Amino acid sequence: MDVDVAVVGRIRPGRTVRTQSRPPLVVGGTGERAAVVTALLGGAGLADLAEAADAHAGGKRSSVLKPGPEAARKRRGVVRSRTDDWEDVDDIYLEGYTRGFFGVEPDLIADVRNPAILLFEGREYDLTWENGDGGTHNIAIRDENREVVDGLGTRTMRDRGETQTLEFEATSEMHEYLCEPHPASMLGYFKVVD
Repeated sequence: MDVDVAVVGRIRPGRTVRTQSRPPLVVGGTGERAAVVTALLGGAGLADLAEAADAHAGGKRSSVLKPGPEAARKRRGVVRSRTDDWEDVDDIYLEGYTRGFFGVEPDLIADVRNPAILLFEGREYDLTWENGDGGTHNIAIRDENREVVDGLGTRTMRDRGETQTLEFEATSEMHEYLCEPHPASMLGYFKVVD
């Protein structure tokens, strides 16, 4: 497993330091090897992070690690992709939590919070989302003036695991998708191309 980390400093053996990263990552020095004490980094196991620490430290010093630029881009919903990557996509699947919509499918948005989604104007899409936390959520597609486009909004629901699907033809006025009860945290953007 690849772990996206960056060396940000040194610590003395036996000392534990908490980084400023989100999620937090704590690394403790144990002589020749950097040992991960606590890791709250999506999906990365302790062994993976300890291995990454050793690789960055060259096995000779202890290092404080934090999620690197790729992890930060994922948290902000930035997806590095080309237009061609979206050519065969017409089904989009998200999971909704109060802290954001998280990409499930296609793979290029997997685990990305509030992913930017590329749409081709005139193409038909199914945008399905699942309530991941049992909070009161919905999904709506709005234009740049924050008006719902062509009635593309769902009713609110609060049952964990319940799904809703919006079926639509992409138009140039589609600017964003959001949960109306949580617009500050559950908001992502569309890019519509010809």
